[in-house]
Amino acid sequence: MKPFRQLLLKRYHIFILPGFVALVIVLLTYTILIPTTRNLFDTRDSINSKQEQLTRLKKKRALLESLNREQVLSQVEDAQAALPQEKDAGSVLIALENLSSITKYSVDAVSFSPGLISSDSAAPRSVKTPANSVATTSKSGANTFPISIQSRGTHQQFVDFLKNLQQSRRIFDIDSINITYDISKTDLLTADFSVSVYYLPAITKIGTIESPIAEITQKEKELLTKLASFPDLNRSLATGTAVSTEPVGKSNLFSL
Repeated sequence: MKPFRQLLLKRYHIFILPGFVALVIVLLTYTILIPTTRNLFDTRDSINSKQEQLTRLKKKRALLESLNREQVLSQVEDAQAALPQEKDAGSVLIALENLSSITKYSVDAVSFSPGLISSDSAAPRSVKTPANSVATTSKSGANTFPISIQSRGTHQQFVDFLKNLQQSRRIFDIDSINITYDISKTDLLTADFSVSVYYLPAITKIGTIESPIAEITQKEKELLTKLASFPDLNRSLATGTAVSTEPVGKSNLFSL
């Protein structure tokens, strides 16, 4: 056996060293070179991705710095006046009370849906709760809740009330009106309104820092400008006097 090995070494010794070197090269290639090359490509891709993110962030920063803070806050305020984030009964009642004072048109009763309104004690006159009313979602994506209004006044007062209701900053959608004229007094009427009041819940999810900023379109800017031109019935009466939203009356209901 030993002479046979010596014979093999003597005959093939010129191939043994190159074969060993080739084997080492193959092992180094698979264990070191290929993983290192892959890591280099992954690192390059990661650097390119980070550079793209940095470019987008710089654009976002430039866009944010170009915005007028006061103008943005004003636009947000106008938008929230039109579409509050909550089903705020108090603001609806204040708006109707102010509108009634402006037009001299009497609002006798306002009915809200049960379970939807928590501040019905702020009603200026009387509040009732219809049993079959529920909150819905409109095609525009905003939510609505129904209210019913019982009112009375002259024909001109009714027209003024209707016009101002439709042109108020807070968005109301008149679903139906039932008008009854007083036979004894031709200029007097009673009207029952079925109205949908719009609101838009606050955003609960925000995008990541890399998410693009949705810029306001020209059409949306025109809409905000138009909304700002409408009176905010929750703020002022016809005389321009600010309306306080602080609670009034007794602090102790059992005191004399």
